[in-house]
Amino acid sequence: METGYKVLDVRKDGLYSLVIRRAGGMRYLPGQCNIPMPGWGPMCVLPDVALAVGFLKMYGDMAMGKAEIYQVGYERSQETMAWEPFIVGIDATRIGMLSEGTILADRVWLERVVKV
Repeated sequence: METGYKVLDVRKDGLYSLVIRRAGGMRYLPGQCNIPMPGWGPMCVLPDVALAVGFLKMYGDMAMGKAEIYQVGYERSQETMAWEPFIVGIDATRIGMLSEGTILADRVWLERVVKV
């Protein structure tokens, strides 16, 4: 397992992907192995705190609750593209489509909130 970072939307009813909103959004459960919802995948992780802070500054205002950075454990995906039922094939190597440095993961475990 590797260590990375995710910026999550902390809402009253749970932790969600900051960007993915369709079908209620991707919900993350602390203390559990999180996998993509059926028909979705893989999940996006950032490799270091600096990139996560940049992502938070750029997209944090999208949060329906409060945006926070989480340190996560993850298993890297062999996939090279992320998808969801309405957007197929976002190439992970194309800057502008996914944030610079984005790593695709098949499994993510939330470890702790990172205070910045």
